[in-house]
Amino acid sequence: MKLRKPIASFVGVVLLSIGMATMATSTASAHENGSPSQWNEWSNNWSSSFRTGDQPTSGGDDTKPVTTPSPSSPPYVVVAWHMPGWKDGSTAVWTPGGQKYAQSITVNTKNLSALDSWISKQTYGCFQIDGYNNDATTTNLIAGGYLDGPGSPAESLWGSGLGTAWKFAKVGTSCTPPVTTTVTPAVPTASPETCQVGDGGVANVAGGSITLPTTSGVTYTVSGGKTTGLAAGDYTVTATPAGGTSLSVTGTGWTLQGGTATITVTVKAASDCSVSQPSAKVTTTGWVDGTWGCDATTVEQTRTVTTTPYAWGGSKWVLAIAKATTVTETQTRNLSSSEQTVCPPGTLPIPAAATVVPPTCTTDGSATLVNGANYTWDTTSFGPGQWTATATPATGYTFDKSGATYAVTFTVAAKLTGAVCTVSDVLAAPPNSSVTPAPFSEVLAAAPNASVLASTGASPLPLAIIALVLLGAGALFQPRVRRAIFARR
Repeated sequence: MKLRKPIASFVGVVLLSIGMATMATSTASAHENGSPSQWNEWSNNWSSSFRTGDQPTSGGDDTKPVTTPSPSSPPYVVVAWHMPGWKDGSTAVWTPGGQKYAQSITVNTKNLSALDSWISKQTYGCFQIDGYNNDATTTNLIAGGYLDGPGSPAESLWGSGLGTAWKFAKVGTSCTPPVTTTVTPAVPTASPETCQVGDGGVANVAGGSITLPTTSGVTYTVSGGKTTGLAAGDYTVTATPAGGTSLSVTGTGWTLQGGTATITVTVKAASDCSVSQPSAKVTTTGWVDGTWGCDATTVEQTRTVTTTPYAWGGSKWVLAIAKATTVTETQTRNLSSSEQTVCPPGTLPIPAAATVVPPTCTTDGSATLVNGANYTWDTTSFGPGQWTATATPATGYTFDKSGATYAVTFTVAAKLTGAVCTVSDVLAAPPNSSVTPAPFSEVLAAAPNASVLASTGASPLPLAIIALVLLGAGALFQPRVRRAIFARR
């Protein structure tokens, strides 16, 4: 059936209008933001590049792979293109073949910032960020790897205008790879731990160290942050290049990753430097007789014992004279028959010397004098110190060889201190080593006649009183207990 002429004319006008609109759309750049000046500048740049015959001649849309996105794929794609440069923030510098594919990401919404995180990780570069529909045109565009000019190859932008369908980003100071200087990092060195011998042969260990090299354009750091006083073990040294510098680690022990290099350095442990401390040196003087008088059959002897410990002197053990300790020991010797004499009537023998008890690590030394027949001492017991005691004879008596009185001088030492004493000596001592209570059997045996009891340092009277109280309480309490027991039955 033929259309009437008015209807045919109307259809023809509609088809011509659609055709003209399609042609206008294909020739206008999708990268314009609507400003006439920007359009002219983009058009001039594009024209100056492609009107000189620089358009790619090999390949075309009919030679690029055409794929249809999966229905489940996100509807949009954000693509970053490397730009050779730009004149200002909205005018690209177009170079045929120079605007290369950099990165892309599919998104569910029109978001030009989807690649901002990736761009922030770049060290240099000028980028144009385009927003496309995720369709076959965009797939072919990305596969080609180049965007030679606005709309060439074909683009399927999701809109138009700067900031809506595209934007620009610049990282660093250069649109092209910056010129760098290649540097090979030097290898650090490590020193082991060292040790010295302290008192008692204990090894005092000093930490090792790592020496970081000095290389122009390279900064070295060590794990842990310090290079001295290091314990034995492995440490990681990192070499970081300065701006405009890259690292080359070929043929070294360094490992390059992400522009920085690392190497493992080992601080070795100190060798065993302990030395056994020698036993203390002990020196003893000979026994020296005290004095004795007529009728004496024994004499008191004394000698000194000096103990000097060893201390580390820097390279060997030496005697620590300043830490030496001295004690006095006593013993009794029988006089020979030729040494004994008989006192004439009325003459008293020389009194016996003081009995000196040497000190220990927990108690002071002490001394006692015993009054003899027909003479008495002015003092009979002594603590630490220098003493002079005087004996006076009874009426009608005199001391042999000394006349009216007899004096004796002696020293009582304070308790021991210093290296000669150990913790075990103190712990082993009884709570009151100067008092030795008599056995209970001796107390009971002496009870009938208290005047013959030896001095034991403890009186039996409190024990007797306590015993009587306990016996009385038992006698009173026993019937009640019995009654209570039987009552409960």
